[in-house]
Amino acid sequence: MTPKTRNVSRLPLWILIAVLLIGSAAQMFWVTRGRDRLVTETLYEDAFYYFQTARNIAQGEGSVSSGGVHHNGYHPLWMRVCVWFFMVFGDSLTAIRATLIFSLILSVLATFVAYGILRELGCAAWTATFAGACFFLNPWMLSLSTSGLEAPLNALLLGLTLWGGIRLTQRRPRWGQAILFGLLAGLTYLTRTDNAFFVAATFLFLFARSLSRQRRIAGTSLLPGLILAGAVAFLVILPWHLWNLHRFGDFMQGSAAALPVVRRIVFFEQNPGATAADFALHRLGLFAQWFPAILYYSGLGSIWYAIFGGSALVAFFTRGGRAERWRMLLALLEIAPLLIAVVCLGFAHKYMRLATREWYYVPSDLLLALVLGIATHFLWTALSKTGSRGIASLLLALFLVAPAFLFLARKTLSDDPAGAGWPARLARGRAGALVIVDAFENLPDKRPDEVFGATDSGTIGFFCDWPVINLDGVVNPSAAVAIRSGNLLNYAARRGIRYLTITPRMQNGRILGKDFRERLEPVPALTHEGFRLVENRADTSEGVSRP
Repeated sequence: MTPKTRNVSRLPLWILIAVLLIGSAAQMFWVTRGRDRLVTETLYEDAFYYFQTARNIAQGEGSVSSGGVHHNGYHPLWMRVCVWFFMVFGDSLTAIRATLIFSLILSVLATFVAYGILRELGCAAWTATFAGACFFLNPWMLSLSTSGLEAPLNALLLGLTLWGGIRLTQRRPRWGQAILFGLLAGLTYLTRTDNAFFVAATFLFLFARSLSRQRRIAGTSLLPGLILAGAVAFLVILPWHLWNLHRFGDFMQGSAAALPVVRRIVFFEQNPGATAADFALHRLGLFAQWFPAILYYSGLGSIWYAIFGGSALVAFFTRGGRAERWRMLLALLEIAPLLIAVVCLGFAHKYMRLATREWYYVPSDLLLALVLGIATHFLWTALSKTGSRGIASLLLALFLVAPAFLFLARKTLSDDPAGAGWPARLARGRAGALVIVDAFENLPDKRPDEVFGATDSGTIGFFCDWPVINLDGVVNPSAAVAIRSGNLLNYAARRGIRYLTITPRMQNGRILGKDFRERLEPVPALTHEGFRLVENRADTSEGVSRP
């Protein structure tokens, strides 16, 4: 290979690096803004549950949220990262900004991993670059990269584990590779415990490949290495669960345990006369919404997949040779564990937990980026073999520019309050948190030991100088018990809470107590969600244990 050829072959990677550098420079704008803009337009509400607990752990107070509530409702590996930054930087905003810069670096690394996976699957450098750029420039991935959540770390470890599994089957297995794969699988689980679907699917897939390979090629079984990898992953995961069992009496974490109960109550309140069958259909409808939703929240992919997926499908049946078709199917088969994980995630979070949000699940973003790369490579190859390389180049250039501008203009730059633009959507419902903090701290009749209560207590609990008790059960197991018992106001009264904020969906007698309207006095300064508990009566006979 001549030096000129090497330079040409490296051009796509240099272009991807340029895209990442430019995109990262733009992202730094969101990281370096002042506190109010950082909180309301960059960070997510849920990130402050991490930051609350990480700051307390760094200060030696243990795994507690605001108000001293002990909880394990978080994904442990990202919590460990956040704790480290709070230990090093101390100051809250400095630690948060350092965490976001680290998140951005992880997002860049995840893009390189996506590029590497596609190259490992036999895709050309240009198509791998194209798919990698679409993954990084996905408006929702850009947002998640500086959200304060575990999404960038999750994308990186999902990609590395998938890549490790692919390499394990394509080469003669070695003990070192198996150990590394097991370590990655364990860390992937600890990044988000619902990655159990992906880890299990990957091991099952590799087990099936091991049996097939042993039948075809004597002496090259993957099974011993797979057993070793499974043992390593188990040893990585086990300490977290043993700590949960020892500290909380639960083998699993207990995050947001009450939210499905709230959503079920809200459904029957909004649909008088609905039956259990109607509720089952509602749950199935939520699950069905998962699939168009992940396409929408793939950002640029919403257009890319419609264009390239359809074009590749036509080429598959009309222009592609048998060998190319077979290679494309094999490449898609290699990423099947990720597809299985995405389907299982949809069932667990939409059907079982009745979740209403999809945009923070990155497995679907990674999956769709890889599918895009495979489809684009096949389309490029099919057109090139028929003498249509010029057409392929024109299509790639056209579709790289036109949809990007259209989609970015509509979804990234729009300030439509209806939610077309992600900055408007992300800012909605969070800007009020800082208003509530200021209003509460300026209430004239506050006591020295005043305790505040809030259903969305992430941002409020982090910035408020007084203890803030979580009231929706996200990081408060006692509140979750009270919600399930329908006596949340009694719980608040026993905790000495006089002022509280309650989201509209939870302003319900089956959650707060039948007489909640008589017991709550609106406090306009605390926004439309703010109230004062006008009497401190607590009926302890209704089965809600004291904290």
